[in-house]
Amino acid sequence: KDHLCWKHQVSNDSHDTEQIYIDAHTGEVVKTLPLHSNCHSGFGGTTMYGYKVTPTALLSANYILQNDCNSDVEVHVKDWNSETDQSPNKLDYFDSDNFWYENSRIKSAFQSLWATDKALEYLGNVHNRNSYDNNGATVNVYNEAMFIDNNGNFFGNNASFGWTTGTMKIGRGDNAVDGRDDVNSTDVIAHELFHGVTSTSAGLIYQNESGALNESFSDIFGVDFERWAEGANTP
Repeated sequence: KDHLCWKHQVSNDSHDTEQIYIDAHTGEVVKTLPLHSNCHSGFGGTTMYGYKVTPTALLSANYILQNDCNSDVEVHVKDWNSETDQSPNKLDYFDSDNFWYENSRIKSAFQSLWATDKALEYLGNVHNRNSYDNNGATVNVYNEAMFIDNNGNFFGNNASFGWTTGTMKIGRGDNAVDGRDDVNSTDVIAHELFHGVTSTSAGLIYQNESGALNESFSDIFGVDFERWAEGANTP
């Protein structure tokens, strides 16, 4: 979607500077880009892929799982933070030293950031696509999400709970509580991201044969990304 915007540069007392685009008609903040150096190497022992490094952001005295460094595509991983609410208050994961090893929940969240960053890198390097919409859209990931069924029961053992306009929800898995069983492998992350590619390119209606094609394309590219990201390993 195109917006006619006013462009402003704004600084705060900490001398952080951002470029902000404001819709000239509605006053909505359409996009915010950092103009200061706020890229930090986060080190994490992921739950599935061992030692990895990916950029994070510094917020006050703590690091958060946000990467807005590699391009104009921002990735932000947040904690679903609810055992009972389908639309809870999503909170940032914080770490004081940028070494994300403390427990399995922290490792899982770091893994979601790393895998999403890699999937966006794959989109750019292999398919020459700038984010899922080819226009640099932000991707938000809600880790350890829960889901409510038709009977009002909450569970989290689905691979994920869908893709909605730049938002990915990652399921907790069968054992739920400590992050070791979260369903955030490389193929699952790419599967969900490619729903965004499909929705902003092919526009397949999510039912019957077009819905089956929608899922199939996500499966195909999920496996293709898995092989690309894991290199010589056997996915």
